[in-house]
Formats: sequence, C-alpha cells, structure tokens
Amino acid sequence: MKTVTDVNTVNQLLTYSKQAEAGIHQKAIQMLLGAGNNKKQDSLSISDAARGFSKQSIAALIDKNANISNSELAYYFANYNNSSAILDAINFGENVSCGYNSDFKEYGVISFDLNGSRQVVPNYAVPKMNTSTMSGICAANNSLVLSNKSYYSWTTSSGGKYTWTVNNGRIGWAASESLLAENTNQKGTNYKWEMCKAGNILSDLAQGKSVCGYLYSNEEVLSVCEKVGISPGFFSIDAGAGKQESLLAENTNQKGTNYKWEMRKASNILSDLAQGKSVWGYLYSNEEVLSVCEKVGISPGFFSIDAGAGKHTYLLQESGKTINVDAKIKQLNDINWIEIGYKEGDTFSVYGKEYTIDSSGHINVSAEDEFTSTEIKYPSRSI
Repeated sequence: MKTVTDVNTVNQLLTYSKQAEAGIHQKAIQMLLGAGNNKKQDSLSISDAARGFSKQSIAALIDKNANISNSELAYYFANYNNSSAILDAINFGENVSCGYNSDFKEYGVISFDLNGSRQVVPNYAVPKMNTSTMSGICAANNSLVLSNKSYYSWTTSSGGKYTWTVNNGRIGWAASESLLAENTNQKGTNYKWEMCKAGNILSDLAQGKSVCGYLYSNEEVLSVCEKVGISPGFFSIDAGAGKQESLLAENTNQKGTNYKWEMRKASNILSDLAQGKSVWGYLYSNEEVLSVCEKVGISPGFFSIDAGAGKHTYLLQESGKTINVDAKIKQLNDINWIEIGYKEGDTFSVYGKEYTIDSSGHINVSAEDEFTSTEIKYPSRSI
C-alpha cells in the first residue's frame, strides 16, 4: 500500500468540481491503496468509503484550501482509537471551526486550538454519537441544572434527535454534528436554525445575560423555555457558569404582536443584503428571508439591491435561500481552472451564459451579464 508523506503533493488532487467527485474519489483511493486490498478497519464511526484508509492516507481526503500540515494532524493520530478524546476536543475546545468546499464536505477538516497550537480532524473521521443513550434537557420545579462539559439529547419539532453540549454556560448543538450538517432535513424544516435559536436563548440565560427582543421574539423565548420545562415566573439555570435566576414574563404590544422584533428582523435581513453580505440561516430561517423579500417586492429569481453601499446581486430561491451572486462570480473568476485539471478552451455555463477558460486559466464572468438560468454547469475533465 502506498502512503502519503508529502502533504503538498497530495493537495494537488484536492480541489474538485462537483461533477468530478466520484472519479476523483476513486482515483485518490487507487493511488493511495494500490489494488485496494487493504483490509485495515478504522475503529471510529466513519463513512463506509473511508473505512479502508490507513493513518498515513488521511491527508488524501483533506481539502486543498485547508492547507494542512502533518503537525496539525498530531492530536488526531495520537488519539486515533480514542473517539471520546476526539469528540471532547472538538465539542469543548477553543476556536473550533470547519473548513471545506461545500460540495465536498467529506474532504474537509474540523480545526481547534489545543495547548497553543492548531489541530485538525478530518471531517469524514469525526466520530458519531448515539443520542438514545443521552439524557434530555429538562428543568425540575423551574430549576434547570446541567452538568458542565457534558452531552445531552435534544429533540426538534420534527422529531429528530441531536447531540447538545454544555460548556461553561454555553448550551447548544454539538460542534461535531452542527459543523457538518445541512440546513434543512428531508421534511423541509430548518432544524439547524431551530436548534441554534434555542441554544442561543438558553446560553444567554445560563450566563446571566438578558434575552433581548432584538434577535428573538418573546414568543420564541417562551417556547424554548417551555420546551425544557420552564414555565412563566421565577426560574433558575445552572450550566457550568453558576446559578442564574430570571423572571419569565410575556411582553407584547396591544395587539399581541412583537412588532419591535418583526421590524428589527426585516431591517437586519435587508441591511445584510444591501451591504453585500450573505444572509446565513443561523439567525434567520429561509422562510423569514423569503417573507421579508416578498414584503418589499422581491420575488424568487435574480434580484439586486442598492441602498447607498453599491449595487449587490443575489439569487433568491423558492425556499428562501439566497445566493450571493457577486461573491459566487468572484470565486469563479479567481480560480485558476488549468491548475486544477481543466484546459484552455473548456466552457462553463454560468447562470445560462457560457464562458471559456482563457490562456491564463481563468473565466471572466460579470454580474452585469444577462442570466437566463439559475444553474452553474462545469465542463467534464479527465483525471
């Protein structure tokens, strides 16, 4: 079996187009595992496609853009068979983040700080947790007490069960799951947004902070509190940051509508769009974004907004998801396509208009072009 010792060489394989995923994956396996007779099994709960990979082959599945060095894999190699250590480092570590090409999440890494150095764990090798063995989050007599540095189970409105962590007053979805999850489940419910909202509300309460109506309505705060067994009145939370006491009460206008929250939400969404920012699903659901856009006359499809900070172009999907067209075009124009396996003359179809790779390895897309499609089609390439 061939092994990988030169990360830079391996990284040359690892920026892919979506159409080339299957071929690249098989090519990497063939190069690293020879005839594919390696029978060594990874002791962690990882994807089926990765079970034959040895420690020395791990770098082959790391995204080129992550710029990983061998020293950054030291913690993972040292705890290769200790899934609890890996999970704790990710879920209770500092500066935890995930870097990957969104179309090839399996090839990225989760990074974290450990003893002053950056360490990474390949996404595909992050252990999975069994929520059926965990306790739920539930208050008793309006007192919610949670063990610090511990795992709990959270059930969403659609019935899905996910792992939550408690870390010095911060309560929420475990990073080992949340960083690798999609925004919606098969039923179309934005469960990621739902859990982020609940985690933020409980974390603020557990740290003695005020839960202001600027980010979450009183109705949302009440709903989250009742979900964990807290009813209106005095209550307390202890989640590793000391016991915090609060009073839960409703506060709406005369018609019962939290108009302040409603306007703040609309303002934040429109302001982000007007400044060329991406409207992430962590603060607002796709449904809320769609509702605000339609309220000001923006319908699904391409749209632009200019409110004093320049013109910014987006694609609004029927689901409410927004794609920053300006940022996407910049990304496509900045990539040297020849360096990653394409050739001069290959043609891309970007939102219905064709662009050819020039001698410098680039395509030149402009937001001022007339687009007739919402799709981006990549040319095929040989591996």
